Amino acid sequence: MAGNVRHSGKPVGVLADTNIWLSTVTHECVYSPQTLHWGNSIITVDVATHRPRRLRNKTQEESNKVYADLKQVADLVKSRNVTLYESDEVLLEGLNLRHPTLRGTEFDVFRGITHERARAPMPRTFIIDSTYSPKEARDNWHKILSKIDHPRFLELKKKMSVKHLADLYHVWEAEHNKLQFFMTLDVKFVHAVSYPHPLKSSVKVCTPSELVRLLCASEARPR
Repeated sequence: MAGNVRHSGKPVGVLADTNIWLSTVTHECVYSPQTLHWGNSIITVDVATHRPRRLRNKTQEESNKVYADLKQVADLVKSRNVTLYESDEVLLEGLNLRHPTLRGTEFDVFRGITHERARAPMPRTFIIDSTYSPKEARDNWHKILSKIDHPRFLELKKKMSVKHLADLYHVWEAEHNKLQFFMTLDVKFVHAVSYPHPLKSSVKVCTPSELVRLLCASEARPR
C-alpha cells in the first residue's frame, strides 16, 4: 500500500467511493404538523424543518465526525491540494441508492467543489431503460467482476474475499488514472487491504480522516 504522500505543489488525485458522495449532506428535511389560525378556522399543515442527519450504521456523533472530515477534504479541493475524481462505476452504483434531498444546499459540505471523471480500465456498455432493475444490475456487475481476466485485476483480487471485488475494481480505476488515493467510508475494506498483509498497490485506500491526516502531515514536514 502506498505510504504518506509528500505534497510537491501538484494536486493529489483522489477517487471517491459511492458512499462518500452519499454522505456529504449534514441535515435532512422532515415535515411536522403545525396548527395555524386561518381566519376563523384552525387548520393543521405540515411544515418543513431541518434536523441533523444520521448516517447509516453510525451514531450522530460519528456522523458529525464524518461531515467534519469531508468538509476538510472539500477545503483541500478548493485550495487545489486535492483533485477529486468520480468514475462511471461509482456513478452507476449511486443510481441504485437513495440520495440525500438537500444536496447542493447550504447543508452540503461538497457544495461548490468540482470533480473530474476517472477513465475506466475496462470500458463497458450499459443500458438503462424501462426494464432496468437495480438488483439485476448489481448481480450482473458482480458476474462481470468475477470473470475479468486482466492480469492486474487478477493480482489485486488474489487472496481477497469476493465481497470486495467492486471496491478492488475502484482501486484498479485509481491506478489506471495514476491517482494516489481511493477514499471510502467502508472501514471493513480499508482493514481488508491493510491487514494482515497490505495490498500491493500505488494507491492508498483510506477514510476521509486518514486522507486529511496524511496530507496535513506531509505539508507539515520540511521540504
